[in-house]
Amino acid sequence: IQAMANEHWFNPTHNPEFSGQSVDESKVIYPTFDQMRFMAYDAIVSGATGLAFAMHKTPASGAIWADTKQLVAELSLLQNALCSPQVTGRVEVSYTDLGFTIWDGVRILARCCHDGVYLFAANTAFAPAHVSIRLPVNVGSVADVIGEDRTIGVVQNTIEDQFEPYGVHVYRLL
Repeated sequence: IQAMANEHWFNPTHNPEFSGQSVDESKVIYPTFDQMRFMAYDAIVSGATGLAFAMHKTPASGAIWADTKQLVAELSLLQNALCSPQVTGRVEVSYTDLGFTIWDGVRILARCCHDGVYLFAANTAFAPAHVSIRLPVNVGSVADVIGEDRTIGVVQNTIEDQFEPYGVHVYRLL
């Protein structure tokens, strides 16, 4: 997961044409918390079983360090769910037409944990999406949206939610 600035990839050994030039630290841009969070969950729903953070020249006193620690803490709290078996059967995702071209932008991973079914969802498109997600297992009537201090209703094992571009939601269904 990129937790460093692109400018810090520069190395005169690999880019001799730029040797003698330096990086203007006032213009260095680090990824935001939301960008790193998307990268992490996109990797997870795509099948990653471990994450590494690229942090070359990342200042330990900067906001990027605090954001990285926050993301690692969030993932740590979800470790039991992340290590649980996947839900068997097909998770169905359907979209409401919002006027954007989106075919399969929201990727899903569902896992059965001792305290409920966890649904990890990441919108991989640069367009908002309104989706319905139907699980192949019986769950209760409410889903907690982890880290967002909200719940959503579940009807016939189906939830509906709105996703911002590159938005991520983690649900716990009881």
